[in-house]
Amino acid sequence: LVNTLYLTFVSQNPLSS
Repeated sequence: LVNTLYLTFVSQNPLSS
């Protein structure tokens, strides 16, 4: 269950192309 952490990480480092 690492959805919240992932979301937070992406929020701080938007590397989603």
